[in-house]
Amino acid sequence: MIIVIVMAPCYLMAQNFEALGKPKEDVRRLSKSMLYITKTETDTCDVYSLLGEMKVLFFYKAGICSKIENVFLLSYKDSFVAALNHEGNLIGENTWTIDDGAIKVRLTTVEEKNQFILDISSVAQNAH
Repeated sequence: MIIVIVMAPCYLMAQNFEALGKPKEDVRRLSKSMLYITKTETDTCDVYSLLGEMKVLFFYKAGICSKIENVFLLSYKDSFVAALNHEGNLIGENTWTIDDGAIKVRLTTVEEKNQFILDISSVAQNAH
């Protein structure tokens, strides 16, 4: 069980990159394989609650996934930063681009909640 809990956040981050820019129906189909406790689906946002106050939020504009937020426990932060440094290009403080610069990932630490948030969005969308 411990292996699943440790591996789940890294798996989710990789899966989230696939969801960005996809239609809502495709994102929901991809999300069926997530290990979530509860889910809430609306026209503009889907929220998947995971273990230990962790969440994945998919935001939609015109039925397309435009932004993803991952809320994870602070204990996973170093692993994510290492993965982002390996897979991405650091472009600013706690900000990377992934996938040849097409995806922007911003990390925000929320110490008082013992969490960090990964905001994942399209670089093209950020330019508008």
